[in-house]
Amino acid sequence: VKLAALRIQWQFGDFQERKHYVGFLNKVGLNEYLPSTVSCHNYAYWQERLFRIYKRLHGMTKREAMLKYVHEARRIPYYGMTFFDVLDEQANPFLIAVAEDGLFVFSSDTLSMQLRLPFSQLTTWKKTLEGIEIIYSSTDGTECATEFLMDTVKKITINDLLNEYYFLLPGTYKRSDTKPSGEPSLMARPEDYGPVIERSTLHRFQSRLEYLKGFYMQICSGNVIPVKQFCSQVDEAIDEEKDFTVLDLSKCRISEKSLIAITKAFVGAFKYEPPREGGKVASFWRNDICIKEFYLAQNNLPHSCVKYLGLLLSYFSNLCILDISGICLENIGAKELASTIAEMEYLQKMTMRDANIGNKGFAALVEATKGKDTFQVVDASDNRIGDTNMMSFLPAYIKDNISLVEIRLASNNISTKGFESLVKCISTSTTFQSLDLSDNPVTNRSCKAVGKLLKSSVSLRSFTWRNNRMMGDGLLQIMKAVRSAKTLLSLDLSSSYDTIQFDKNMATEYCKFLLEPQMRLRELRVASNVYGLRFSEHLAAALAKNKTLKILDISDTLSCTKSGDLPPQWTDALTNNTTLKTLHVCQNDMGGLGFRTMFRALEKNRTLMELYASDNELPLSSMNDLQRFFEKTSLEKLDLQKCELGDKHLKSILEGFISAPLLNTLDIRGNKFSSDSFVRLFHGLKRSKSRKTLFINVSIGEQAKYKVFTECFVEIEH
Repeated sequence: VKLAALRIQWQFGDFQERKHYVGFLNKVGLNEYLPSTVSCHNYAYWQERLFRIYKRLHGMTKREAMLKYVHEARRIPYYGMTFFDVLDEQANPFLIAVAEDGLFVFSSDTLSMQLRLPFSQLTTWKKTLEGIEIIYSSTDGTECATEFLMDTVKKITINDLLNEYYFLLPGTYKRSDTKPSGEPSLMARPEDYGPVIERSTLHRFQSRLEYLKGFYMQICSGNVIPVKQFCSQVDEAIDEEKDFTVLDLSKCRISEKSLIAITKAFVGAFKYEPPREGGKVASFWRNDICIKEFYLAQNNLPHSCVKYLGLLLSYFSNLCILDISGICLENIGAKELASTIAEMEYLQKMTMRDANIGNKGFAALVEATKGKDTFQVVDASDNRIGDTNMMSFLPAYIKDNISLVEIRLASNNISTKGFESLVKCISTSTTFQSLDLSDNPVTNRSCKAVGKLLKSSVSLRSFTWRNNRMMGDGLLQIMKAVRSAKTLLSLDLSSSYDTIQFDKNMATEYCKFLLEPQMRLRELRVASNVYGLRFSEHLAAALAKNKTLKILDISDTLSCTKSGDLPPQWTDALTNNTTLKTLHVCQNDMGGLGFRTMFRALEKNRTLMELYASDNELPLSSMNDLQRFFEKTSLEKLDLQKCELGDKHLKSILEGFISAPLLNTLDIRGNKFSSDSFVRLFHGLKRSKSRKTLFINVSIGEQAKYKVFTECFVEIEH
């Protein structure tokens, strides 16, 4: 692939994104640049891989590309060899290779070298009735003769090649008593050629990663379909000559059979003995597999795969991050993996969401990390973990392992009693930083314990309690604690089960934390809570004076009036706040009036960078407001998903997006745009001065996708 990219570089010059996209080589045919055995499989993938390397050659002249081509070719172990399919006297198939440094015999299936005969060992060679006979001296001086069977054309070609190489070689490279079978005519002078290649050994692979890919494809040659995501990652590491450190097999629908094949490939690669020269590992050999991050999440693998997973992990001795979410471990599988986890001395983060583990399985896996100074994060959400661990094992573990800074236990079976026990333990820790206890069967009574945690902790930075069962009094206890929280930076109380009715006094008390000069909170998420209009009014009024909050999510909190407008306090808040960077106002029944209020206020705001306003209604009558907003906004990202937009909105949206000076990402998925209107409008747009990314749901051809959008310097995700 590298050689093909170099050839394209000297043929077509520097890579141009508007020109060189998948499909560019369709007319010529990819087999002009790559072997047909490769190019016939997944045509688009090979072009993408080829162009990725081609892009890195930018600035290389034609002469430089040609010289680089020769340099890269000379690194290939079989450089300069001419191969022939032959049979031995017992009709067994072999490959013969003739080169300037002699004759080589390889097995036809594995390409392993069976015999190497430099010209210093060759006595003579001659054509026979059925092939060619090679006479040579073995390493112990014994005279040997071997006949290879082949057709007439091959034996003439092999014979002539051996004669030509013999007469070209300097005398030091051949026997003085060798008798060639004839002298070739019109021979060039030996001194016109460069130095002779001397191959003492021949090896098909120059790195452990190359062996991994070759062995994996050999395993898959049976009845296993190669995992594209795996092959792509390995190929990229090989192409860029970098260590293979991240293996991401998440969400790729990998089967148990595929996992077994990948495991066998890794085991084979780690056991492979590297080539040696002079008793030492060959200088060209690269140990380029060092997996530090392994993701296998969301593949729905069965419990029976645990054995192979454990075997695979046993070879990842440098692993730092492990994600095995979605695998049906069960308690027994967790215990089986625990011994392997215990051997990972560099492990930092372990994620095992939705693994069907209970108290015993969780305890076994976490206990395996005991004493590791590197271990920091455990995520065991969406399992069957109950109060037993919260009351005994986990508090003791946290106390003894000060390196642990984050625990995620959302969606388990932790009741109020276990919840309060864990929170109490963490409140006394001086190192623990992040806790997620969302969606557990906990009552409003626990708000008191949470308030104490937030107020007293000297290290906690993030607390997440989504899908909680708070009532108004419990919520106020927590928000009062936030005012004096010493270290809290992020708080997520989204999705309360109960409707909390805010009166004026409650809304005032709730929002006081935003006015505290010592308040350190940087991120607040209270989405999907039925807080209502009064909450929205007081929040906006406080936000206008706040100097610390950077991220605010009030999606689905009924923050708009019945006419779809934002309360007037939001004009002041969005105009005057100078610290907020990200705002979520999705699904708030906001209409044209609300968008007008928001757009006009944000025209004067120079600090907000991301606005998420999906699942509202942006009517056609608001397009003038939107166009004016595009001209003046300093936003970098705008989300207008599912805002009931259609083809009539599209021209204003696209023109505004392209011309907006700072806006580089626009998400308009989930709206009703036709493909024809989109492509037609996009063709007519002026070229953007900067790189932009557009997310949209339209169905267009692959070639149109690359051509239309790269002409405008806009990437499309659809």
